[in-house]
Amino acid sequence: MSELVFSMSLNTAAVSKGRPRASKHGHVYTPKKTRDFEKFVKDRAALCVDEMIDYPVFLHINITEVIPKSWPKWKREAARLGLIFPQRGDTDNKFKTVADALNGVVYLDDSLIADIGATKRYGNDHFIRVRVYKLGPPLAEVIASKHNLEALTNDCFESSPEMGGRRNTSIPM
Repeated sequence: MSELVFSMSLNTAAVSKGRPRASKHGHVYTPKKTRDFEKFVKDRAALCVDEMIDYPVFLHINITEVIPKSWPKWKREAARLGLIFPQRGDTDNKFKTVADALNGVVYLDDSLIADIGATKRYGNDHFIRVRVYKLGPPLAEVIASKHNLEALTNDCFESSPEMGGRRNTSIPM
């Protein structure tokens, strides 16, 4: 099984990545709501991280949205049971905001994200859970071992021709 290398939970609502805006003078900027949320996530992540990750990772983010109190009882119950899913705010935009906030804090660069996963569900409170799993060794280690690559592999990797070679298939969801 892949090693969990970073985990963080936030009791807040996820914010979708805002589109870049242009001022009257041609200056392009990120909307304040997005900047503030990214700073919040970045600051919390900095408290949880020991050292920055420099190897390929699987990033999984669970987003929980609050069930609207204005909904009839049957609809709130259906949402609680997972029969109705949140439709406001694109999951990928909310994922991107969190992933960008972790860049340079949890991992050296977001290019190290090799696999992604995201869920968006209803619950009693706003909540975000972030988990990062190690997928393989740092590139420098691979280059240094170029004459003995088999030594870098382990039991959690198995061959998958449809994925172009070696792929980790034992990541918990």
